[in-house]
Amino acid sequence: MEKANYISTIEKVDEQYHRSHVILHRSWEWHFGDFETMDQLDFLAKTLGFTYELREEKRWRGKDNMYREYSMSHTLVSPCDGGFWSLSDLPNDVKPIKALSNGSIVTCYFTNDGETIRMYRPNPNAKNVYKPLSIEQHIAHTTIYGTY
Repeated sequence: MEKANYISTIEKVDEQYHRSHVILHRSWEWHFGDFETMDQLDFLAKTLGFTYELREEKRWRGKDNMYREYSMSHTLVSPCDGGFWSLSDLPNDVKPIKALSNGSIVTCYFTNDGETIRMYRPNPNAKNVYKPLSIEQHIAHTTIYGTY
């Protein structure tokens, strides 16, 4: 059975198998976000409105490295559909969030209907809505919030 959205944590990162301490997965092959701390994940969970629960804990590639996997209360949808071109393309009930789009942190938007969280990312060619943070701001944002 394919896993939909889930969270995995590891105490000691491994570039080949688990590149960050905390990963929010969209499926077994796609990452929605990478975090260095659970506090960063908790901030995103509170912002987007989802919860998570521990479902598995095991030793990972050695006795001194613990892997944990968590189920999520919501499904995350972040389609690679070319992105939106103007704010009028978005549903009326969206909320803004700073997130990645085409490698830059920009203002993205999301909705939460109680079961599904949908992320809307701007098209990088839509100059009126795609306004990246400066490199200094990008680094600071990633350091505080992680990458998603």
